[in-house]
Amino acid sequence: MDYKVIKDFDFAKKGDVFTETENGYTLTKESGNTKYTMSFNDNYLNELVEDGYLESNDKKDTTLEEIKKFVDTMTKQYDEDYNKVSEAYANQEIPTCVKVEAETVYYNMTKLLNKIKRMINE
Repeated sequence: MDYKVIKDFDFAKKGDVFTETENGYTLTKESGNTKYTMSFNDNYLNELVEDGYLESNDKKDTTLEEIKKFVDTMTKQYDEDYNKVSEAYANQEIPTCVKVEAETVYYNMTKLLNKIKRMINE
């Protein structure tokens, strides 16, 4: 399992990743001809997680899966709502302005949700 830096400390910057090694977790960075290495055992790593400096990359994957499910649910809901409005308009139950507003909302929200889903899949 890897841990991502979410709050800068020492030479570890936000976005850096500590990878699991035989002796714990290690971050290696290079700057010019100099190589920097920082290593922690499990206990200290857990303290850094509790103090808000690191987070498990597994947590990020779980969160992204939850976001994907939410996006799918909302996309389905907007499709259903739009179809109901279209049917009501076809039956002359609502005025044109309501239909146009619903189309605009449907178009914009679908575009946004699809963009979020593409970003997650990248």
